[in-house]
Amino acid sequence: MEKSDKIVKKLKGLLEKTYDTKNSYELAAERLEDPAIRHFINDKAMQRATFALELKEAIGRSGERPAEGDAMGQPYNARKELARSLSGNETERVLEEVERVELISLKDYDKLLRDEESSLPGDIHRMLSRQRQAIRTALDTARTFEDLAP
Repeated sequence: MEKSDKIVKKLKGLLEKTYDTKNSYELAAERLEDPAIRHFINDKAMQRATFALELKEAIGRSGERPAEGDAMGQPYNARKELARSLSGNETERVLEEVERVELISLKDYDKLLRDEESSLPGDIHRMLSRQRQAIRTALDTARTFEDLAP
């Protein structure tokens, strides 16, 4: 497998996980009562939609056809885990699950950036680095909300 094919395959995997996380956040936002946390979760869902668009464009520039619509296969299914966390209005459990999902996302981005650093085109490296930093910020915010939760 050529290096560019390997990178595209990894970007497609990241795209699937991004769709899954976006859908998870949309589900969580519908069920949360706290307006500040609901706003935060909705913002993260919109952010992941933007990430998905950027990833699709990067995959498309490589000549590959990105997956359409939502994730298929879902290597880790954040949606199921968040759904299990949403019995009643257990905000703290939702925030813990958000933290877990964001940690997984960080590891995925770190692995891709580390393993493919020398072969990633500059624009893709910058995009992934920027997205990774936004995920890091979301993780820190989720932890702050969790610390403040009653």
